[in-house]
Amino acid sequence: MSFNVDEFLQERVRRTERVAVLLRQDLIDERDQLLREWMDAKALDERENRTPQAPKIQKRVDALNEQIEASAQWFEFGEIGRYEYEKLLRRYPAKGADKASDMVWDPEEFPPALMAATSVDPKLSLADATKLFRQLPRGDAGRLFNAALSAQFGPGDLPLAFSGTGRTRTTGEKSGTADLEESQEASS
Repeated sequence: MSFNVDEFLQERVRRTERVAVLLRQDLIDERDQLLREWMDAKALDERENRTPQAPKIQKRVDALNEQIEASAQWFEFGEIGRYEYEKLLRRYPAKGADKASDMVWDPEEFPPALMAATSVDPKLSLADATKLFRQLPRGDAGRLFNAALSAQFGPGDLPLAFSGTGRTRTTGEKSGTADLEESQEASS
C-alpha cells in the first residue's frame, strides 16, 4: 500500500484555537464584587447563628455568569499551511526600529493579516480584522492575535515571547523559577 499525500492532507484535521471577547466587560467587575460579598457572607454564615446569606449571593453570581457567557463573542482560528504562513511573513515584514530589534513581522500589519487568513468562525475579512485589532483594547486584540498564532504553532510550540511562562514542550510542567523547596533540594 502506497502513501497518498493528497488523501493524507485532505483527512488531516486542522488545529484550531477559540477565544472569547466580552461585549459586557462591566459584568466581570460586578461579579468580582459579588464574589467578595459571597466570601464575607460565607464566613459570617459559618461563624454566626443566622439565616445563611451566602446561597442568595451565589444565585446572583450564577445569574451574572450566565449574562457574561451570553455577552461573549467567540472567535475561532485555524492553522494554515507553512507556505501560506511564510507568505504572510514576507508580505508584512518588520520595518525600521522593529526590524533593528529582531522583530520578524510588522506589529501593526501582520497580526490582523494573520487573523483574517486563519479565521474560521466568524470568517473575517482583512478590513474587519484590521478594525478589530486597531479598535479593541490591547488585551482583547492581543488575545485574538495570540489565538491565531497559537493555531499555527500549537500551545507547546509558540515562541516564548508570546506564550509567556508555564507549560512548555521542553520543560513539561513549567518554565519559571523553582519553588523555594525545589531550589533547596537541588542545591543540597
